[in-house]
Amino acid sequence: MRISPWARKAKIIKHPSILDTITLASSLHADQVDKLGVPYYFHPMRVMARLGSASTEAEKHAALLHDVLEDVVHATADFLREQGYTEEEIEMCQLLRRLDGETYPAFIDRIIDSGNVGAMRIKLSDLYDNTDEERAIGASSDVRRQLVDMADNRYRPAIAKLKLALGHFATTVTSGPLTFDHNAVKHWKKEARRLSEGTLLSRFPIRVVEKHGLFTPWYLPMFWFTRSGVFAFPPFIAVTRDVVEACPRPLVRPILAHEIGHLHKLHSVFWFAFILLFFKLGKLLIAFAGNHFAPYGQLWAFIGLIVVAAMATFRIQHWFERSADDYAVEVAGPDLTIKAIKWAKQHIHGDRSIPWIDGRIARLEARHATD
Repeated sequence: MRISPWARKAKIIKHPSILDTITLASSLHADQVDKLGVPYYFHPMRVMARLGSASTEAEKHAALLHDVLEDVVHATADFLREQGYTEEEIEMCQLLRRLDGETYPAFIDRIIDSGNVGAMRIKLSDLYDNTDEERAIGASSDVRRQLVDMADNRYRPAIAKLKLALGHFATTVTSGPLTFDHNAVKHWKKEARRLSEGTLLSRFPIRVVEKHGLFTPWYLPMFWFTRSGVFAFPPFIAVTRDVVEACPRPLVRPILAHEIGHLHKLHSVFWFAFILLFFKLGKLLIAFAGNHFAPYGQLWAFIGLIVVAAMATFRIQHWFERSADDYAVEVAGPDLTIKAIKWAKQHIHGDRSIPWIDGRIARLEARHATD
C-alpha cells in the first residue's frame, strides 16, 4: 500500500524548541519545590545554564528534563518520544534517572560507565548547582546542615569522579555560583529603546530589581507584595531579576511592549486620578452620611465605598490589561504576545488557574483565530 506524501508528513512530530522544553519542564515540575521552598523548575534551568555555550541542543533539552523521568509519575521514555524528543536526548534522560534500590555511588558509576559525555556533563552541572552555597543563604540552620552533609558525603565525591572521567570536558561546566547575565539586561534595555524610540517614552529606563522572598523592601510599595514580574511605573519599567534570567529572548519584546502600552496610554495617570477622586468623594460622602444617617451612617458609607472601589478597580484593571495586550499585538504580533502571556503566567503562577489571565489568553486566541 502506497502512503501519500501528505500522510507521511502528518505522522512527523515536530521537535520541540528550547522554549517548548522550558514550558514542558516548568509544567511537569509545577507542584514541586526544593529544600529551600523555591519552585523546583528553576533548578533544571540553572543546570542548563551551567553547561555553557559549548553545550549541544540535545544536552540543553536533556538538562531541562534530567529529573522528569525520576520525579514525575506519568513521564516515561515513550512520553518524551510523543513530545518529539530524539533518542539521543531520551537516552541521556534515562541515564540521569536513579533506579529503584540503586545506591548513589552505583548511580554515578553507571553514568560514567556509559561513556555518554553529555549525560556526564549534565550530571556534573546538576551537582555543581546542588552544592552552590549561595542558594542556602537565608535557609534555616537545619536545612543548611542537611545541605552541607549531602554535599560532603554524596555530591563532592561524585563531582571528583565525574571530573576525572570527563577530563577537559569538565572545564566547560560552570562550577561556581551562576553570575547575573548582564547581556540579558542589555537585551532588555535595547528592546525598550527600540520600542520607545521617537517618543517621550524613550527617556524611560529599564530597572532590574533583585528580589528574594515575598516582602523584600523596595521603594515601590507594589514590590512588597510580589515575588516576580514586570511592572510599568513612571518614569520607568521595573523587571525582577528572575524574569530577566529566565525569559526566552524572543518573548522580551512582547512583554516589554505590553508594559510600554500601559505607559503609552497613560494608565498610571488615570490610576492617580481615580485614587484622588475616590478620596475626595469618599470624604464628602462620609461627612454627608455622618450628618444625615447617624449613628452608623459613616460606617455604612465607608463599607459601601470599599465595595464600589474594589469592583471599579477590578473592571478598570481588566480594561487596562486588555488595552496593553492589544498594543503588544500591534507591536510584536499575536503569536508572540500569546506565548509571552502564557510564559509569564507559567513562570510566576505555575499551573494554577488564574481566571483573569486565562481570560486574556482566550480573548487573544479567539480574536487571532478569526483574523
